[in-house]
Amino acid sequence: MTYFFFFLKNILLELIKCIRFTPIYLALLFFSTATSQAQTIYRWNKTGAASWMTDINWTPSRTNPAANDILVFDNGAVTTLENVPVQTVGQILISNNTTINLQADVAGNVLTVAGNVPGVDLEILAGSALNCNGSNSTNIFVAAGATANITGDMVFSGAAHHLDAADAAGIVFNSPATFIQDAGCSGNVFTATGTANAVIFNSGATFIQKAGANPFALTQPLSKVVFDKGSFFKVQQLLFLSFSGRTYGNLEINYPGFNQVATGVNPLTLQDLTITQGTLSFTFTGGINLKGNVYVAPGAALNFNPAVAGPLYFNGTALQNITNSGTLSFNNQTTVHINNAAGIKINSDLTFNNIVYFDAGIALVPNPNIFTFGSLASASNVSNNSFIDGMVKKEGNTAFTFPVGKSGTGYVPVKISAPALPTDAYTAEYRRTGAVALSNNYTAGLDHVSGVDYWVVNRSRGTSAVDITLYWTNESSFNGAAFYINNISKLVIAHYDGNTQWDNFGGTYDAGSGFAAGSITWNNVNDFSAFSLASIDVTNPLPVKLIYFDGIKQGNKNILGWKVDCATSVTMNVEKSTDGINFFSIKKIDADAEQCLYTLNYTDELPVAGTYYYRLKMTDANNKTSYSPAIVLLAKKSSFTVTGLMPNVISSHAILNVAAAQNTIVGVVLNDVNGCTIQRYRYSLHKGINGLMLQLSNLPGGVYFLNVIDPDGIPQTMRLIKQ
Repeated sequence: MTYFFFFLKNILLELIKCIRFTPIYLALLFFSTATSQAQTIYRWNKTGAASWMTDINWTPSRTNPAANDILVFDNGAVTTLENVPVQTVGQILISNNTTINLQADVAGNVLTVAGNVPGVDLEILAGSALNCNGSNSTNIFVAAGATANITGDMVFSGAAHHLDAADAAGIVFNSPATFIQDAGCSGNVFTATGTANAVIFNSGATFIQKAGANPFALTQPLSKVVFDKGSFFKVQQLLFLSFSGRTYGNLEINYPGFNQVATGVNPLTLQDLTITQGTLSFTFTGGINLKGNVYVAPGAALNFNPAVAGPLYFNGTALQNITNSGTLSFNNQTTVHINNAAGIKINSDLTFNNIVYFDAGIALVPNPNIFTFGSLASASNVSNNSFIDGMVKKEGNTAFTFPVGKSGTGYVPVKISAPALPTDAYTAEYRRTGAVALSNNYTAGLDHVSGVDYWVVNRSRGTSAVDITLYWTNESSFNGAAFYINNISKLVIAHYDGNTQWDNFGGTYDAGSGFAAGSITWNNVNDFSAFSLASIDVTNPLPVKLIYFDGIKQGNKNILGWKVDCATSVTMNVEKSTDGINFFSIKKIDADAEQCLYTLNYTDELPVAGTYYYRLKMTDANNKTSYSPAIVLLAKKSSFTVTGLMPNVISSHAILNVAAAQNTIVGVVLNDVNGCTIQRYRYSLHKGINGLMLQLSNLPGGVYFLNVIDPDGIPQTMRLIKQ
């Protein structure tokens, strides 16, 4: 007897050596032998089209199907299983880049995955797929206690197929899974009855709907499907989506015929919202929570236009980008709340027509984009923690405090009184760089301007004169230090002529103003550009005073010289740039009050051919910093370069900035888009940076091209837009 068992054992070992088991097959074999009731593992052995009901298409031959059978598809082929019957199985496992197409022999047949085996019961691994694409509807049902875990793909097409589970979260799609409800698959693909939250799309999983009805199906707050944060729902058909009370992950509308007016009184929550094609209009009154990015593509439209007051919240936890290349509108019933500590970024011109609440976070508005408040709009709750960093426009004839500031500094507003006409419009921006960088040339009676900051205020439409109020705060005045403003009676507002000097000044400080914080108002201003806090004597340091900063080119050397007026020690960094935007330090010099009495210099050795910009960064004993105007040194003495045009969109006049290596004469020719000459100018340039005034008030709106031509006839061209 002992010999018999020894012989049988060796036969079994030899059989095991001869059988190829995949890891998943061995695991299933282990679990099947561990259960009290034997279960059979069947592997599909066909490619192309073959019948589910043919025994020999399975290995081993499936002559006696049982409710606990384990069906394995792992041959790496694309195969169609025809004649799928009404049947219950234990598990379906698809792997190894295998694609299975199921086609029922009778419409409405249900393939039930019952489980009763350790592990996942319906599993589709990444790279593999399970599709239902026959003309007879096929239903896949994950029974109570069973689970489906899908990282591969599923496509349902050709008939009203369904996927459903008995338990909440019975079916889970994980990244990078994609489920497509394709052409011919009508109705609610996850059914419209039964257990709520049966199907979950986790972050990175995608549902693409090209046919059928609303996947939520059940009456809110119930839903058949859950779209978690980071999941994707892409609509590629004409569909009436469910929005009231719903929560989406990332939603994309990408169908040219899509046009829905979404109503509701229950809050809607979305992550990214993308309108690639079509039109979506929200008339919500219950509130919309946008927690991700917003993008509207060219030709597409996204409208927020409730009939009565409805709030829109930008309340994500990471920086939210808002980009409009089509139509993005906010009507006068839409109240906007910026409530994201990480901030929002406006990547295109936007107009808001009701109250904008600055609850938390900074609205970044990179040049040349403009954040516009319509004639009925206003700003509320503005603080050092929430304001606009960028260009702001206000339309209409009401007084307005522009909610501007600078990231890293805080809220430093500028105010205008009410313009005369409702069609008037003004823009304003706070700039955290020394006003002296624009010019250190002053009209008689003006001693110096701020070495820290200034505002750009322009009248973009209309002719009204307004009162302008500038503010200084703990932030702008370096935590209220008295060296910033120490003589309010000598404080004024200075106006920059946009060309070469600070040409005018005026204003009287307002009641309640002090060294740490206050305001000053200049009445009846009718000439606009840059405005700065300034002083009519040597008080109000604002902080270090620069006498001059200049440079010359000698051979392969750029020689820089400067002089500052400082009462205490100062650290000076010579900074260099090749584009006039990004500067880096090339020399650091520490000087005390005695050394400030003398001229200082530095030689930049062996610069390669090109254009170089230099500026002086000055930091005083209280660690407060200001900058000199930038100077430019060019590779050739006869050369010049066009460095910019202000403003970006022109209403009446513009400033063309040109840097010259030496005194010279240039011609400026304005052409329309057809190349026809509209205007000609002739300017004398001095060495350094020149601001050339262009009078364009009589020019029709449109796109034009400026050609700046040197004495040798070589042009440099810039594009401009006249509104």
